[in-house]
Amino acid sequence: MDKKYIPISKMAAMHNLSRQTLIYYDKCGLFKPAYTNEKGYRFYRLSQIPILREICLMKNIGFSLEEIKESFENRNPVSIYALLKSKLKKLESEIFELEQKRTYIQHRLEIYDHLSVKIKNINLPHVEWLPERQVIFVPFEKDHMEKNQLHLTLMKAWDILSKHKMIPSKGFGALLRYESICQNNPLKNAGSIIILPYDKCNYHIKNLITIPEGEYVIMYKYGMPYDMEPVYKLMRWIDEHHFNVVGDIVDLCLMDTTFYNTEHNTDFCCLQVPIK
Repeated sequence: MDKKYIPISKMAAMHNLSRQTLIYYDKCGLFKPAYTNEKGYRFYRLSQIPILREICLMKNIGFSLEEIKESFENRNPVSIYALLKSKLKKLESEIFELEQKRTYIQHRLEIYDHLSVKIKNINLPHVEWLPERQVIFVPFEKDHMEKNQLHLTLMKAWDILSKHKMIPSKGFGALLRYESICQNNPLKNAGSIIILPYDKCNYHIKNLITIPEGEYVIMYKYGMPYDMEPVYKLMRWIDEHHFNVVGDIVDLCLMDTTFYNTEHNTDFCCLQVPIK
């Protein structure tokens, strides 16, 4: 055998490939042997090593076999530079999307974090500092509400967020107007909210409002936003502890219909009342 040729097994081992991979490269026209003997054994020239080396490099950094094959059909520094720039741009876009998804998952984890403790502390008010939040607000169409209407109103807010290619990963709920509660018409001017996944929004979004940072009285409860008894209970507690309500009430949903069981067939939520 001419020393300028090496068998398929050696060529494969040299590049940490299997024989089957080189056979496939031959069949798809990507990398053919110099010749095949009468028994079907494939042999390669030593001069083909740089070609297979480049194929392996390009595959390892994410190029498809079809892309690699096309790169060898018109191979020059300008075309390879353009190909690499295009791949880099695509990878950066994929990385951005993956980082977004990681952020969304972290948001969801925060909602469910220590949920068992929150359930144990149901109907027990306490005070927390909450950061500023931006929310999409869609008012209820009527001053009375039931579950199906609540779903439809929330989906209007969901649609606004989706049009801006964002996911409601930080949660959703309702905003109840303190003035309306004091007037015994608690659902007047109330509506569904979805919290934006980002702290600051740099472009215009329809129905966007800001919930200010500050001290809030927090109480976990089972019940829908139109079930007002937990709200009235919390208001009595606030009055008894000599706090002043300074804004509207957030009713944030933590576990929705997807968590219903034989014990509970209503949402598990977090009431948040701004105080001073």
